[in-house]
Amino acid sequence: FNCIWNGSIELRVEVEDERGKINVNLTEDGLLFDYFQSLGLSADEARKLTDQLLDFRDLDSAARPSGAEELEYTTAGLPFGPKNAALDAREEFDQLPGLDPEVSRQLRRSLTTISGRGNLLPALSPSTSATHPDTHHDGAPSTAIGPGTQFLVRSVARMPGDLVFSREAHLLLDSTGVESRVSIKSWLRGVRVQDEPQARRWTAIRQGCRDVAGDRG
Repeated sequence: FNCIWNGSIELRVEVEDERGKINVNLTEDGLLFDYFQSLGLSADEARKLTDQLLDFRDLDSAARPSGAEELEYTTAGLPFGPKNAALDAREEFDQLPGLDPEVSRQLRRSLTTISGRGNLLPALSPSTSATHPDTHHDGAPSTAIGPGTQFLVRSVARMPGDLVFSREAHLLLDSTGVESRVSIKSWLRGVRVQDEPQARRWTAIRQGCRDVAGDRG
């Protein structure tokens, strides 16, 4: 949803179903490795990132062949080691040694820590690259929204002078029906906004906050 608000503020709101993303706390190395290669990483780079991420979340201190435990973090000059626990937020990806900022941005867009399932639902994926390869999918499960469904809601407001404000919230749908209830699981403000190519930025903006899907406003 894109619009111009109050005559000069560009506003964008996105809602993403977390079931369309890979949960890094529940999935294993095969899906992660294939997904990282689908981002354009070489086999060696994908293996390194997979091993580092699994070492970051597991409970032991034994590094995988291309992974990183306490010694590797110290050698990299980092003042911390692996978490050795499940990730609570996507921002923790940045703690992996030597992670490229562009790769980190892509991980934040199509990985999750809260979906409640290891495999993604392809029909809900925000990126076609995240649906490769098909052999890891759950067939054709229902995509119906119901209690327990979690969403990421992201809003970005661009003010005159390129001043940007942004907010992100993870929401849990507790119940549906006449009295639907939603819980806020996490709230993040001051998110660093990465500029996208000009041709893809702020597209289809309409005056008066009209619904741009089919231009029905």
